[in-house]
Amino acid sequence: MDDDDFDYERDDEPCDHEDHDVNLIDGRCQCYRCGESWYATTAEIDEQLRFESEYHEAMERENRRQWWSDLFWAIRHPLATLHWEMQKRGWFRPRVLTDDDIPF
Repeated sequence: MDDDDFDYERDDEPCDHEDHDVNLIDGRCQCYRCGESWYATTAEIDEQLRFESEYHEAMERENRRQWWSDLFWAIRHPLATLHWEMQKRGWFRPRVLTDDDIPF
């Protein structure tokens, strides 16, 4: 049998409405797959509110982390670049301990 013999269409399968959008203003849900809409139950609205609240908190944490990372980079990058340039040009040489530096 060829693969062309099988004609699968998504419309033949019943939709379980797993991927749906909940409009919190009017309480309507709409399925992305089949386009059917219905009114959300109180439990569905509460679940969506909890999800959006947790998502918002996670995004706030990520934004704070990114802000500190950007600040650290903005301060560190010019200093590190200056240090590398000084080393490359020979203005800064790391101190090497020799026996003369140890007071005995």
